[in-house]
Amino acid sequence: MQPTPHADLIAEGVAEALGVLSERLGETERFDPASTTRTVTFAATDFTAFALLPVIVSRLEQRAPNLCVKVVPSESCEAQDDLNAGRADFVLGFSDEFHPPAEGIEALDAGEDDYVVVARSRHPRIRAPLTLSAYLAERHVVVAPWPGERSVIDMSLAKLGVARKVAVELPDVMAAPFIVASSDLLITFPRRAARQLAVAARLAVYDAPFDTPRFTFRIFFQRRNLHSPWHRWMREQIKAAMQRP
Repeated sequence: MQPTPHADLIAEGVAEALGVLSERLGETERFDPASTTRTVTFAATDFTAFALLPVIVSRLEQRAPNLCVKVVPSESCEAQDDLNAGRADFVLGFSDEFHPPAEGIEALDAGEDDYVVVARSRHPRIRAPLTLSAYLAERHVVVAPWPGERSVIDMSLAKLGVARKVAVELPDVMAAPFIVASSDLLITFPRRAARQLAVAARLAVYDAPFDTPRFTFRIFFQRRNLHSPWHRWMREQIKAAMQRP
């Protein structure tokens, strides 16, 4: 059996309506974090998981010891794609001047950050203050988690009419700081993560020699979950976790 064109047309709306009905029917059910064995799924890149999950999991572990946190790879820079596909309860993402907040979904703000340049300690040519000419003279490591999505750093440089020389392109962050620590390559990286990773690898951090976009970490979710008891409790825990220094 195959759906008719009309069935295909209304399928998404019907699925959303059924989801809302299910959530509303469940509103009368009591949610007990101390005994729940629910699995909560986050879609994330390895960077947003690194930046946000430690404090979230730390809080959940204390208040819902039997709850399971599952992380799936984020497949798009657009959070609504992961949410609409039903892949996750929450998406760990961000917004900036190149990626404004999406319409039709809700979000919790989780702090701002900007970008810095990271090089190995005792790099033979990099000194503070770092100049744009020195930056462009070196080769760079680029992290590109989504195929075809242009880096915000490259878009910022394009506004100046310049481009950097890419030596290594990676799909995730994990190897990047250690490649930089063992080479003369540079990486332009979020400040908060750069400071943490500089402790694990022999790295030096420099202010970027051009204007980089500030960005806001955001935790996205579907509007239809606003009144769900378990989801409301989760949002409260996430908000509290994000207020930790």
